[in-house]
Amino acid sequence: MTEKTEIWDKQKYEPGKAYALFCIYRDLGPFRSIDKTTQTLQESDNKTYTPSYLRDLSAKWHWVKRAEAYDEHMEKVIRRKREDAIIEMTDRHAEQSKDIQEEIYKSFKDPALKNEDIQKAGWVRNANVNSYVKSAKLERLSRGLPSDKVENDVKEDVKVNGDINFDERREKLKEKMRKVEAENDIVSDPAD
Repeated sequence: MTEKTEIWDKQKYEPGKAYALFCIYRDLGPFRSIDKTTQTLQESDNKTYTPSYLRDLSAKWHWVKRAEAYDEHMEKVIRRKREDAIIEMTDRHAEQSKDIQEEIYKSFKDPALKNEDIQKAGWVRNANVNSYVKSAKLERLSRGLPSDKVENDVKEDVKVNGDINFDERREKLKEKMRKVEAENDIVSDPAD
């Protein structure tokens, strides 16, 4: 079985020289013209092809129609590759986010953190919660789901399943920081 000849391929009875000139025309992209082809040939080949000669070849071998078909074909090829890359990226992001969440979730149950100074443990846990929320949002976005309710859902899930009251710890940490700031005349960031 022979491969189908596409309209932009070398056509039956088309001379090699005519096809080579068509390829130069075709490869100039969607803003191609006979004048641009003539100029390109003069710059690269130092041969003089008159615009009228190229117009005759173009008419005889249907360069405009063939080049447009090639443009459409390449647009489809590029779009398919881009779609495949997006799907691969989406799958990778979702899997990586899930892996990150699992690692962070393990840290919630780390007994070493439960016994450490509450300030240090609070900072680590808050950083982990924020990372967990971000990775959960990324996973949901990667899977085409809304991510606007993730933070509350994740905090509630961790609070119930991990036996951690983040709001209470955050407030204790803020209170402790306020005392330290007051004792040392430090002005805190209003956003905190």
